[in-house]
Amino acid sequence: MGYSKDGTWGNQGAGVLIVSSDHTKVLLLRRSGYVDDPGLWGIAGGASQETQKGCEPALVTAISEANEEMGSLPNGKLYEQAFEYKKPGTSFTYRTFVLEVDTQDFQPKLNLEHIDWQWFDIAGLDDAMVHPGVKVVLDGYMVKPEVSLGQDGKNRQVETPTPVAAAVEVVTSPPQSMAKRCDIATQLDGAKLRKDIVRGYRLPDEYRESYYMRRIEPYLDRPTFRHLRNPERFFRGVHLTIPELQKTMRHGFELSKVRWHTGGPPGISFSSSLYEAQNYIFQNGRSDIDGVGVLFEVKASPAIGPLEIGSFNPTGTIYRAPHDVAAEEIVNVFLWGQWGWESLSSILEKAAAGKITPHTDWTGQFSSSFSR
Repeated sequence: MGYSKDGTWGNQGAGVLIVSSDHTKVLLLRRSGYVDDPGLWGIAGGASQETQKGCEPALVTAISEANEEMGSLPNGKLYEQAFEYKKPGTSFTYRTFVLEVDTQDFQPKLNLEHIDWQWFDIAGLDDAMVHPGVKVVLDGYMVKPEVSLGQDGKNRQVETPTPVAAAVEVVTSPPQSMAKRCDIATQLDGAKLRKDIVRGYRLPDEYRESYYMRRIEPYLDRPTFRHLRNPERFFRGVHLTIPELQKTMRHGFELSKVRWHTGGPPGISFSSSLYEAQNYIFQNGRSDIDGVGVLFEVKASPAIGPLEIGSFNPTGTIYRAPHDVAAEEIVNVFLWGQWGWESLSSILEKAAAGKITPHTDWTGQFSSSFSR
C-alpha cells in the first residue's frame, strides 16, 4: 500500500483498510521482499491503471487489489467516501476505503506481496513497524473521527445495489442451493431478461483485442498465482451465450463438450485462483457470439486433481476433472460487468428494478490482477 520511495508509483492509487466494528482493531499485512519497505505492516492496495479515459476509479483499484493480495474480502460495511492522502510536492493521490467487519474470523490467503497478517490494537501500534502510508491514514482516522465524509457530515454506508456492493459481493456471497440455481436458470428463459443481460454484460469486442490481451499475457511467462495445498473451492471462467449458461447451470460441465488445450488427457479444467480462471475468459473468448463472461465457483472434491504436466502448471493452480462435473457441484455463478464480478442472482434483482446499464459505459477496470 502507498507509494514507492522515489515517488514514481503513478498519479493515483487506492487500498482497503479493514477495521473492527468498534474501531479498536485493524487488520494489517506484513510486506514481503518482493515489494518496497519489506517487513513493515501495511494494507492491501496498489496503483490505479491508466485507461484511454484516464485512471480507473479508485474504488475499482481498491477492491481489485484487495482481492488479489488477500484472496477475498470479508463481509462488512464498506464506506463509499475514501480517506484521501496527497503526497506533498507531487501529483500523487492515494485513497483508502474503510471496511468495517463484525468479527475477526477472516483469514486472508496472501499472495507474494505479503508474508503474514495480524489483527492489531490500533491504540498500541508501534509506529516503527507500520508502513508510513498506513500511519498517515490511521492518524487521520483516529484523530479526526468526525471528519465529513458526506454532505451531511456523516459516514454514509453503501447499500445494495451500488457498484461497491457488487464489487465486494463476488467474494462474500453464500453458496446457492441447487433449487435456487435452477430457479435462476428458469428465469433466464424470459426474452426481455436475456436482452437486458446481454445489453449490460456482453463482453465488448475490444476486451479480446490487443489493449486488454497485453495486460493478460504477461502471467504466461511469469505466473504468480498463489498455490493452495488444499483448496476448498475451484473456479472455471468461460465465455458463454445465455442459453449455454442455462444449460451449464442445469446439467453441469460435460467432458464431451470441453476441449483440453494443454495436450494432456481429456479433462475439464479448473483453477484454485480466481484471477487465473478469469483470464481464460479473455484468452478464449469468441467474437462471433453475444456472450457474457461467466465465473463458476465449484466445490472441491477428490475427483478434481492437480494437472500433473508441470510445464503447463508452473504455479500448481490448474486442476482437472477427468469426467463430467454435476450441476450440484456448482455453488455460485458470477458475471463479469462494469465493476468486476457480480453474482447472477444480484443481476436478476437489478434487471427487475430496471437498473442494468449498457456495457458501453465500461472502462478498463481490470486493475493489476491481470498484469502480475
